[in-house]
Amino acid sequence: MRLRAFATVSLLGAALVVVPAAPALANCEGVNSSQAPVTDPPKDDSGNWMLARFALGRLPATLDGRGVTVAVLDSGVQATHPALKGRVLATGKDFLEAGNTTKGREDCRGHGTAVSSLIAGNVRSGFRGIAPGASILPIRVNETVGGSDDDGRKTDDGKIAAAIDYAVAQGADVINISFAYLDGEADPDKHKVFADAVQRALDKNVVVVAAVGNDPKAKNSFPANVPGVLGVGAITSNGSLWGNSTTGTYVDVTAPGGGILTGWTPGIYTEAQGTSFAAPVVAGTVALLKQAHRNWTAAQYVSQIMATADPSPGGKNSKTYGAGVVDPVRAVNEVPAFGAAFKNPPAAMPEEDPQIVAAKQRAADRKAMALWLALGGVALTVIVLLSSSILFNGARRRWRPAE
Repeated sequence: MRLRAFATVSLLGAALVVVPAAPALANCEGVNSSQAPVTDPPKDDSGNWMLARFALGRLPATLDGRGVTVAVLDSGVQATHPALKGRVLATGKDFLEAGNTTKGREDCRGHGTAVSSLIAGNVRSGFRGIAPGASILPIRVNETVGGSDDDGRKTDDGKIAAAIDYAVAQGADVINISFAYLDGEADPDKHKVFADAVQRALDKNVVVVAAVGNDPKAKNSFPANVPGVLGVGAITSNGSLWGNSTTGTYVDVTAPGGGILTGWTPGIYTEAQGTSFAAPVVAGTVALLKQAHRNWTAAQYVSQIMATADPSPGGKNSKTYGAGVVDPVRAVNEVPAFGAAFKNPPAAMPEEDPQIVAAKQRAADRKAMALWLALGGVALTVIVLLSSSILFNGARRRWRPAE
């Protein structure tokens, strides 16, 4: 049985750029995390197609996922990455190496760091996560990528189930799973321990988001095929389905996943592609909804995500795009059938520039002076008219001064 994590990274140069591995407490020997780095994100959001598509500046000012915890079950998370400083909790756990004291806050592969950066990456020019105020609970549970049994530490259903239960026990609101069993290995009955843990999480109103996979020939995907799990496929910058995205009835929505900018170890940024990176875009959107509506059920969050998805070429509820392409702004701002719209708290009024205040006062004084002058002119006109009327009547009646 092969458990596959889906990470396909676009090389930005003609040759692979080997990046030295970062010092880590975890044993990273034999794990290849080399990627082609982008030395800096673009100067503004227009250079990052995912951000340009979503225009996240339209979100309510105070809505950023704060107070929401997203558990990332992956290869660990590099807590010191600039995109994730202050976002990674110290209560994570390593299920791959017994006795490891990193608590999931080291990443030999880079995959979990990339996933986390798309969920809660700090805001900077040209880069941010969908919910930059959310907290990441790092859980190191899988290092295998692309089905390779020789690259990365092995995991199993027991470890994954224990990781899910741990995330729930630690108060996770959302669980992101960017790996899956495909085809003949995708039968939930073959992975009962794993499937039961997913169901326990759903029963606790934890939203489980899962990548559907990077094999267009695959006919099934677990855990995306578990009822209640939000299965996510990937699109490219032109809105079409990413060529390797797995399709089927378990695709609930799609999200950017073809050539999107992510954080990567050791402290670099890179363009990555795959449903692994579409799933965290949806998980971040759930985090925004969780902040706005704390009392919804897991099913209601899923329903709102699907109901507000942008139309896609496949039509509504297709096997390729699901309900459409996730839209974080619509998900938050559109009124659901089962609850009230999110109301943004009133922002504090900024103190006005004294020069502007003085200019407004001078304008008000000029207006008042003009009004008084106008009233004075009217009064003088009335007096003149009355005086003229009196003199005219007196002359007509031949009034004379008293002797």
